[in-house]
Amino acid sequence: MFKEVYIELKQDYPNFEFKMMVCGHKWFGKWHIDKMLDHIQQTINSGDEWIKKFIVGLDLINEEDITPAVSSFAESIIPAKYNLLVNDKIGEGLPCFFHCGETSKKESYNIQDSIALGTKRIGHGL
Repeated sequence: MFKEVYIELKQDYPNFEFKMMVCGHKWFGKWHIDKMLDHIQQTINSGDEWIKKFIVGLDLINEEDITPAVSSFAESIIPAKYNLLVNDKIGEGLPCFFHCGETSKKESYNIQDSIALGTKRIGHGL
């Protein structure tokens, strides 16, 4: 579907481009994040170079005061970060982009954990 829409838009708007960030919903838990990582792996292994070049990374989303901490997904994220090559960038595994820092709880370490996991961006970061 993405490919068909992209091709159609490019005909009318030749400068149109898009990138895709896969979002994992923290409130569903580790099984969901693992499923999203599996989908990325399947896409990378599919041999479809077209769609592969549009994946830019993984984001973990949802209200952080009521969902598991970023660190609770580290066991899944670390291997993916270093083993899934998107856009054939050798040595650059799967880029991560994490939403965190939108809490007033002093005991939250999501920003520090996101940085330790190599996030390329902190969403919100209040």
